Amino acid sequence: MSVVNPRPVRDLARALSKLAKTDPIDAYVIAKYGEVTEPAATVFASEAESELKQWVSRRQQLVEILSAEKNRRTLLVNGPARDEVSEHIEWLEEKIKRLDKKIEEVSDSTPEWKERKAILRSPKGIGPLISASFLVLIPELGKLNRRQIAALAGLAPFNRDSGRFRGQRRIWGGRGAVRSLLYMATLSALKCNPPIRAFYQHLLAKGKIKKVAIIACMRKFLICLNAMVKNKEHWDDNKVTAFFQTP
Repeated sequence: MSVVNPRPVRDLARALSKLAKTDPIDAYVIAKYGEVTEPAATVFASEAESELKQWVSRRQQLVEILSAEKNRRTLLVNGPARDEVSEHIEWLEEKIKRLDKKIEEVSDSTPEWKERKAILRSPKGIGPLISASFLVLIPELGKLNRRQIAALAGLAPFNRDSGRFRGQRRIWGGRGAVRSLLYMATLSALKCNPPIRAFYQHLLAKGKIKKVAIIACMRKFLICLNAMVKNKEHWDDNKVTAFFQTP
């Protein structure tokens, strides 16, 4: 069995002029998609992976609710409503702390995960939560090449060229949850990780805007993590600096 993104399957239906949607049409298009693309078989998560992913997803949900509640509190001046929102914020913060401990406990349940977490935590900028989340949000780390892992996270710039026209390269698609965590890790790394900070400053000196420079650092950071997990090596500033200097 192969689990695939439904969007390209539906895009194929449109390309085949199958604008209607019925069970027989869906079956035909799905079969045609499998015949043309030959997708790899999906490896389903183990019980431990499923549990860890649920806790990570639940934490993300609570963080979003916490952010919304803090925004609501800023709009309330005084009164019982503000007090009730403040109580809810305290409850959410305590709940998130408990989930952090739970995620740490589950992610340490297997020797393989503990080893991979140690590798992912070795660079400055990545803490215990992000390293544990990467275990289930992007388990392909170390199994794909640099271009594939960047595309999987939605950090690979795609061309928009036609004839002599050279369009602006843009990132598209990918796993938003991975990209969000990597963004936070990169912002932290820009302050405390010498190779990434130097690479960022180098891009700014070349005239890149800050947003583009941050995305480029995210991509480099992810590629380094991918190589580290693949080779079972910890972060080394000297090796990473040499890598960042390559075109």
